[in-house]
This record gives sequence, C-alpha cells and structure tokens, in this order.
Amino acid sequence: MHHKLKVYYQVKHIKNLLGHKYFFCVVLAYTGLIAWLSLAQLKVPQAMHFDASDKIGHLVAYFFFVLIWFVFLWFAKWQYSFKKSILIAVCVGLVYGLLMEVLQSTLTNYRTADWLDMVANTTGALVAAVVLKLFQNKIINSIK
Repeated sequence: MHHKLKVYYQVKHIKNLLGHKYFFCVVLAYTGLIAWLSLAQLKVPQAMHFDASDKIGHLVAYFFFVLIWFVFLWFAKWQYSFKKSILIAVCVGLVYGLLMEVLQSTLTNYRTADWLDMVANTTGALVAAVVLKLFQNKIINSIK
C-alpha cells in the first residue's frame, strides 16, 4: 500500500507540473523542432539512412507530437475530456503535418511534399491515439 501512495503523490506532482503554463513551452519547443526538421536543409549521415528511415522518422515524430499535445490539452485549464484531448491532439497533428508538407514545397527549393510522408505522419498520430485509448483507464486511475 505504501508503494501505491508514493506513486499517487508522484503522479499528482507530475500532473501539477504538466498543468502549469510552462508545459506550453514544451509543446511550442517540440512543435518548433518538427518545423525545423521539416523545413531545414539537413545532411543525414549515410550510416543512418535506409529505405524507410525517413518514413519511420515521420511516424515517430508525429506519435510524440500527438502525445505531447494530448498531455498539454488534458492537463490544461480548459479541462478537456480524455477523448476530446485525443481528438484535438490528433487533428492538430494531422493539420500541422499537412502544413509542413505544403511549406516544404512552397518555401524551399531543396524539399518537396511527399504524400507518403503524410501517410507516415497520419499513422504516427493514429497509433498515438490508439495507445492512449488502450491505456485510458490505467492513465486515469493513476491520476485519481
């Protein structure tokens, strides 16, 4: 029982930290990082490059994008429900991913939009939503 009490207070402390306005800075920083990675002219070392590496990168990036936005929305002052926080986070992720693809083809001459990148972005966002939904009860119960 002592362990459960300790976990309860740790989770409650994390909730208080994440609910704080400074977590918005984390959201902005990660969102900015995605923009920079999407629009900058980057040199990927040959050792790190393989056929699907770019698509895996997109999938992972948007998986965490949705998780970070979900946490921000769910713990925000607006008190969105668990389901609504997931929905908004996924929508933000999908729109942002589309925006990055459009900006790649309009703002840069060294990048092009790729519909497979959008598929990877969407897959990452949806996998995050499924993971959150699968662990919904565990997440909610750990906060109570």
